[in-house]
Amino acid sequence: MTTNLSHARVTQQHDNAELQVGVTSLLELLTTERIERAEEQRAHTRELADWKARIAENEKREDVRIEHTSELTKAIRDLASGQFSTHVRGQLVMQEAFRGEVTTTGGDTVSVLYETPDGLTEHLYHRTQFIDQRLPRVGDEVQAITKLFADRPEQGSLSDILQQDDDFPFIDFSKDS
Repeated sequence: MTTNLSHARVTQQHDNAELQVGVTSLLELLTTERIERAEEQRAHTRELADWKARIAENEKREDVRIEHTSELTKAIRDLASGQFSTHVRGQLVMQEAFRGEVTTTGGDTVSVLYETPDGLTEHLYHRTQFIDQRLPRVGDEVQAITKLFADRPEQGSLSDILQQDDDFPFIDFSKDS
């Protein structure tokens, strides 16, 4: 019986040792899985931080674009509402606008067909009349805005004022080219 008891103790110790090895292996496996999961979470956190940084950069760029667009829009409005004010002295007495379509371009000439109260009207433009001499393309919709200013006698005639200003492209339509 002592042998059986001793044998039972040895077997139990052996089983305990195997159980301890199994528990240790399981703990190591769980610890490894936790470490891997933690590393994955850190990687995801870094990736999320990178995406947030990219979004923030894009939002800053977009804010700058919006600001520039706003400034450009204001400049265009200022230009459209009073672009002649630095060149022409006098009172604005009339303004009209016509929408049209570019029908032909050739060399330095652009032909635009406008819808007016009197019907369709064709008008030819020269390259020098366009900002930066960039011509529109055939099919582009355009709008012509005409402003009429009253001369002030003490300043001379409007054409004298315009011809004295080298920055203002004056085209004398009264002369045949």
